[in-house]
Amino acid sequence: MAWTKDPQVEVDGSMTSLFDTMEDINSSECLAKAKAIAKVDGEVTAVKNMAFVFVKPHANNEAVQKLVKDKFAESKISITKEGKIDGSVIDKKLLIDNHYYSIANKAKLTKPKDLAVPESGKKKFEEKFGLTWEAAIKANMVMNAAEAAKKYNMDAESINARWAKAKDKGNLIKFGGGFYCAKVFEKPAGAPEKKKDEVTNVKPKEEPKEEPKAEEKAE
Repeated sequence: MAWTKDPQVEVDGSMTSLFDTMEDINSSECLAKAKAIAKVDGEVTAVKNMAFVFVKPHANNEAVQKLVKDKFAESKISITKEGKIDGSVIDKKLLIDNHYYSIANKAKLTKPKDLAVPESGKKKFEEKFGLTWEAAIKANMVMNAAEAAKKYNMDAESINARWAKAKDKGNLIKFGGGFYCAKVFEKPAGAPEKKKDEVTNVKPKEEPKEEPKAEEKAE
């Protein structure tokens, strides 16, 4: 079941996320792309689109449930099975983390040093933040959302507020589909000023910088 963990696959000559490649397309196109990625021949037969649909907790009420059913009926979409899953079960089985694996992988499950950042993304990182991705990783200046929350004792809302502030300031880059990195922490008080001849991507530790945080946002 390795394919369920969003493997990197070759598409049009470069490595990219399997999930991003298959996102927002119908089953017939999905099968055609899968054939191309696997480099196999054979006819693609028509299949019905199937999906697991859920109402998020904040909107899970009778009115929304009725709206979903009515919209499905209008589009001639049949519901084959319904049910409820308690929050404790969702947390214990990491159901949301696995359902949104491509996002959770970058924001929580995988450390930045182990993420597959494209070369184009690394170039953007250096241009925006003044040092290479490799230098930032070596200096432990990059962390995912879960690491940032633990290190700075912050909850999700606080992390999100800093992310929004960084975005407003333009301190954010896009590595790829739904994969972003932002500079969210200010330089520590009392940190030495940067010397004019100091090159940050060569000596990143000599100037404590804001710490970029690798995180994926749903688009």
